[in-house]
Amino acid sequence: MFGVGNEDFDIQGYDRQEAYQQQLESIFGWGDTTPQTLKTDEQIWASIENTLNNLAGDPDRQNTYQRYIDRFPDGMDDMPIRRSGDHYEAIGLDGNFHEIDNTSLRWYGGLHLWDELPICAFGATALDCTWARLGCERPDLDADGDADADDQALFDAAWTTYAPGPCDGGNAWCDGADLDRSGALDADDEDFMTAAQGCWYEV
Repeated sequence: MFGVGNEDFDIQGYDRQEAYQQQLESIFGWGDTTPQTLKTDEQIWASIENTLNNLAGDPDRQNTYQRYIDRFPDGMDDMPIRRSGDHYEAIGLDGNFHEIDNTSLRWYGGLHLWDELPICAFGATALDCTWARLGCERPDLDADGDADADDQALFDAAWTTYAPGPCDGGNAWCDGADLDRSGALDADDEDFMTAAQGCWYEV
């Protein structure tokens, strides 16, 4: 390489890594998997309840737990996803239930590989990934690793100063309150900050 060394020289010790890479690349040749057996509402609630119990016992996840309880307070009668005949329905961004596909998956190396990864693009009423792509860092206005009441206070102060805009690089996107960098302070930014409360990440 670059005129140095013997191009026929084979560096040893990479057999395992090369085999692993080939294994990963083979994923792209897999066929469609068989859809999972549809769960009953009772099974769905059991899964949700188990997750909630785990969250309730984790001091670092209390915000996540409380946000779910606040949004869906009535247990099995008030779930974000439910069985409907031969498919599921999930609450969309508009607050209404929408039909979603019964996704297929395969278990591979400790990871679930979903056939329906493009759902963000093709099922936006069921799952909008805009905020997820932006992550927790954007609404973490004080840069301490989470989105909390302190960030909400900074957000509210920026709205008082700049609303409705314009926001741009010159005013640091209205001191960061223009979360989606649209150039204006609007309902999308408010919804983003509300949804982000309790979100955290490694700094």
